[in-house]
Amino acid sequence: MNLVNFMDGIDWMTVAEVVPLTATVALLGLSGTIPSSSTILAFALLGATLGFAPFNKPVAKLFLGDVGSLPIGLLLGWLLLRLAGAGEIVAALLLPLYYVADASFTLVRRIAAGEPFWQAHRSHFYQRAGDLWRLAQPSWRGCSSALPAGGVESRCLAEMLYAASPPKSGTASRSTP
Repeated sequence: MNLVNFMDGIDWMTVAEVVPLTATVALLGLSGTIPSSSTILAFALLGATLGFAPFNKPVAKLFLGDVGSLPIGLLLGWLLLRLAGAGEIVAALLLPLYYVADASFTLVRRIAAGEPFWQAHRSHFYQRAGDLWRLAQPSWRGCSSALPAGGVESRCLAEMLYAASPPKSGTASRSTP
């Protein structure tokens, strides 16, 4: 199953996942961590997603659907495999973590409850958060409940880049006990 297709059910949800993920892979590629072909793909997918974002912002005028989400998921999977193959296993596991966690918990919960997990539903965490967001802030029509997911991804990006950067001369090591 393709997690991008499974999770792409709210405005900007895929943008909130793909932009930080591809930006991280692209920046790691610039540092020589992954081959240039993967770096070029990460930049291309980042640019395509940023170009798509204005049309998918709440209230969206354009959606990915199967035709858009399936290739994006396959390309992201390939980039993550390249990242893991280059020894960046932690980054390859952390970057898609929101999608993996939400999809996994939702599937397990639906199967345990005896729900037909193959049918459409509105029980993902991001969908429930979106419902709460709209109830709490009815006048914020231009915002998306996908923003918290993007914040989580961006935080992971910042921490990985900080950890990957060499310490400045004369400063203590960044390793933690």
